[in-house]
Amino acid sequence: SDRGRFVGQKRSVVDKNLGPLVKTVMTRCIHCTRCVRYATEVAGVQDLGVTGRGGASEIGTYVEKLMESEMSGNVIDLCPVGALTSKPYAFTARQWELKPTESVDVSDALGCNIRIDTRGTEVMRILPRNNEAVNEDWISDKARFQYDGLQRQRLNVP
Repeated sequence: SDRGRFVGQKRSVVDKNLGPLVKTVMTRCIHCTRCVRYATEVAGVQDLGVTGRGGASEIGTYVEKLMESEMSGNVIDLCPVGALTSKPYAFTARQWELKPTESVDVSDALGCNIRIDTRGTEVMRILPRNNEAVNEDWISDKARFQYDGLQRQRLNVP
């Protein structure tokens, strides 16, 4: 909301479209640049950056393109204030409703350590588990968002 008790103008920022996996709520952004540093230093891509200076600075993609990195979902875990969240998982379940189960990703040959959060028999989300020897704190988008194929888009008849 742009209204409040204070006489000064509130800063309102339009939410950006970063693609089908990452949802933005840019009014929460505190410009810590964790997401920008992750994209350049760890993922090795120039997808995110800071434009503008001072109070007019904004974090987003250059020239309104989408995040196309195979590791773009990791910015969701890095954001300290929830300005970057998971689009498929948004508003589907609360943390206290989920039962975590430690597992290993079998979608590729890396064997990344993951945590599968379930509600009943339905997989709600997949998060990374820290293992310095294998995947540190990162997992690929394929591992993070593969749970959609466990319930939906399945063949019912041969």
